[in-house]
Amino acid sequence: MKKFLILALVGLTLACSSDKDDDPDIDVWRMIRFQNGPTIIDTFGDDDIKWTFNFDTNVLTVENNVSAMYPGLVPSGTYSFTFENNAIAFDNNTLVYEADYDLSENDAKLTLFFDLIPQAIDDEQTYGFEKL
Repeated sequence: MKKFLILALVGLTLACSSDKDDDPDIDVWRMIRFQNGPTIIDTFGDDDIKWTFNFDTNVLTVENNVSAMYPGLVPSGTYSFTFENNAIAFDNNTLVYEADYDLSENDAKLTLFFDLIPQAIDDEQTYGFEKL
């Protein structure tokens, strides 16, 4: 009987243990706003632009379904990324992007600040996202 209780307890412990370590650490964000200098675009649909960050593999997947309408935005593709000192850097072995970032509203809103040419005026781009 004692062996049965130990086996039952071990089985119950294993059955109730969290699979969190096996679940990928993934965040999906939907673009809701883009600003390039004084120009603001905030009419993006739910499926227009999504960014998926996989923190286990450090891979960012960009789905840009409106690149023909907005060719200046980051194109669809996969990018390796790093977060460091409130900045993100990502690249696809061809292009390298760097931006400062801000999380707000209990980490539900993400804003990326790109300064494309530091010496230029009105070259900043701002990407606004909401977490899905």
